[in-house]
Amino acid sequence: MRRDMPRALACLAVILMATAGTAVPESADAQTSVLRNSTRTLGRTIQSQTRTIFRPTLQVRGNLGPVRGLDINPEWTHGATVLGNGDLALWDLREGAEAQRLPASAVGPVRDIHVGPNGRFVLVGSTSGQARLVPAPGSGAIAALPAAAASGVGAVNISPDGRQAVIGRSDGTVLGVTIASGQMQTLHRGTGAVTHVASANGPLFAAAFADGSLVLGQAGAARAVRPAATVSALAMASDGRVVVGTANGTVEIWDAAGGQRLSSSRPHSARVTAVAAAPGGLAVSGDEAGGLARHRGGQATSAPSPVPGPINDVAIRSGPDRIMAASADGTVHVLDGQSFRQLARMISNAGGWVVVSPEGRYDGAIDTYKDIVWSTPVADLPVDRLASTHYEPGLLTKSVQPNMTLSTRPAGSISEEIRLPPEVTMSVSPSQGVSPGQTLTVTVTAVNRSDSTRPDIRLFNNDKRVRPEAVVGDISESSDGVSRTMTFAVPATAGANALSAVAAGWQGITSDPATASVQAAGATSGGQLYLTSVGVNAYRASGLQPLTFAVADARSVSRLFQGGVRTPYAGVRQTLLTDGQATKGGIRAHLQSLQTLTGNDVLILYLAGHGKALGSDWYFLPADLSSATESGVRSQGVSARELADLLRRIPAQKMLLLVDACGAGAALAQFDGFEQRRFLDSLSRETGVHVLTATRAGQEAPEYEILGHGLFTYAFLQGLGEGGSAQRADRAPRDGQVTVAEIKSYVEDAVPVVVQKLEDQLLAHAATRGGISGRTMVTPVGISQGADFVLAR
Repeated sequence: MRRDMPRALACLAVILMATAGTAVPESADAQTSVLRNSTRTLGRTIQSQTRTIFRPTLQVRGNLGPVRGLDINPEWTHGATVLGNGDLALWDLREGAEAQRLPASAVGPVRDIHVGPNGRFVLVGSTSGQARLVPAPGSGAIAALPAAAASGVGAVNISPDGRQAVIGRSDGTVLGVTIASGQMQTLHRGTGAVTHVASANGPLFAAAFADGSLVLGQAGAARAVRPAATVSALAMASDGRVVVGTANGTVEIWDAAGGQRLSSSRPHSARVTAVAAAPGGLAVSGDEAGGLARHRGGQATSAPSPVPGPINDVAIRSGPDRIMAASADGTVHVLDGQSFRQLARMISNAGGWVVVSPEGRYDGAIDTYKDIVWSTPVADLPVDRLASTHYEPGLLTKSVQPNMTLSTRPAGSISEEIRLPPEVTMSVSPSQGVSPGQTLTVTVTAVNRSDSTRPDIRLFNNDKRVRPEAVVGDISESSDGVSRTMTFAVPATAGANALSAVAAGWQGITSDPATASVQAAGATSGGQLYLTSVGVNAYRASGLQPLTFAVADARSVSRLFQGGVRTPYAGVRQTLLTDGQATKGGIRAHLQSLQTLTGNDVLILYLAGHGKALGSDWYFLPADLSSATESGVRSQGVSARELADLLRRIPAQKMLLLVDACGAGAALAQFDGFEQRRFLDSLSRETGVHVLTATRAGQEAPEYEILGHGLFTYAFLQGLGEGGSAQRADRAPRDGQVTVAEIKSYVEDAVPVVVQKLEDQLLAHAATRGGISGRTMVTPVGISQGADFVLAR
């Protein structure tokens, strides 16, 4: 939908008025010339307006259909959704990510889902009348439900504390099952099938029956009551308040202990399809037309809903008030509980997951970004085209958890207005008959017709950004938009030279790439693998807690490539910088010395120590940091921007940066892994360097004595076969070699499993090492913008 068509029409009016107020030439040719010039002016105006300013829609490619079910635990730390294809998506709201995907074949046709404590299991009720407890992957075995509670089931639910499952059977029996022991008791025997059940913490329960009755109370003392209409949705808070949604749009609040109806309202004109309750009388209801209503203190408040109907499930929390609604559009809408304003949308599609806000902020699995696009009549723009200004790691967490702030500050809402990125063209000379090392003259022109933003042009060769020194010309012009032409002198690498250029314009939105390919034939020198391992245990600055394994981890990574694994490269050159050697000057000087590498060489840079996100950058803290204050870190730390500049100047086209960085201790604010990821993602996009880092959410990356390594580095070493073991990361395909993509995938999968398997032993160290109880799970994050390459064979 065009926002500024009136401007184009105004231009037409001005042109017509100007023509009318001018003497009309007598000759037909002269009249034709005037009309032609006026038409051209109008055409250019309308074309420019139409091409650049739109109100886009968010499109999900690989959409799996309506989200059928949703459940969030009372603490809002874990959730689960039933996707349109029947798969279960398990979400960790502390990390703001879809953590696991359980295929439909593993869980059966799902009707009801309820998440257990800490996301350790999901209680599933199927459309075939079955019920079972499904453990989250890596969480260990869980006792099965008793046979009487596992079949002939009409409805399932779980108490807010996760201790008891309540099962409604088709024969009218309501059962309570203690999950830890499997002990079962009969809560009620009714007539007719049970259609809905709910439970509070303790003995209170609620059950609705096919005959229209509702039973409230506890075992041996339940009473039957009559709602206004047939019950179509049922929920219960931990304090015993029961929320009943009915087929005629009425919503009632009942007290389970006394069997009293506390309030009744009819905020819906359609059948109520979902309700949810929180302690203190707070509730939410949704209907089959997409309507939402909030209930508090006996009053119902509804407002225009951004959720397309029907709403299949809802969740609610207080402090801050938040609502989630499972929608027919295949996404889960996260809403402000007071205004119903959309804060974000949770998307699970065929390829992965993404979270997007109306402003254009986004987070997700990198490989999924291409499928989630802002669509206009002219172009579809994947959400990560806005990476420099809108990438917000932990967007979901920041949308639902208290005291969380957003880092990005977009100038406006992308859902209301978007302008197209620059148009980019490229020419290369010579384009054939090239020998390795010969200079290629690459000319890139970018034209921005959206606004006055000067295009920011970036040129990559084989996915690695060319060195700053390659720029030999830079000219800007302003006519029909802002035009910028840059000329680069790029030495050809032996073999293929896949050149690509992009340009960023309005709000940092990047263009489609202009590409060219040049083959450099001739003798190819064997590339070397350069490995730089940096580890810091001891810090000069007071307030920085000494680390135990950073130095040992750096040495282990070094030893691994010295003889533990074979590589396809002509040789391996090692540099180890630990403690006193790992100063800012030492790290900088070493990376500067690598500017003599060739395009065929490979660089692995491993950093282990303290890290800190501050303001607009992230810093690795070297050993000679003298002050742990903000000013000290800014002046003496090695920033992500500085790393990006140093790595970009190194000619090697294949690079991997490994960051195992713990939080910086009590002297600084708590380490923010979301910010770390944001800055390292920018580093990867700016340079084409692969990044694998240890921490995702706002917690320290823990060290565990039982492993002998930092958790992240332990998984990395195991994946590449430390200690003579098989290369576990050689998985896709299993071809006798490990690529960057494979080790990234392995480490991301392995760390949560390692933690779960060692949980009992790790908890024994909780007093000294923090353990894992009650803290955010450390989840490695791979950021891969460059071309994949082999690490080991």
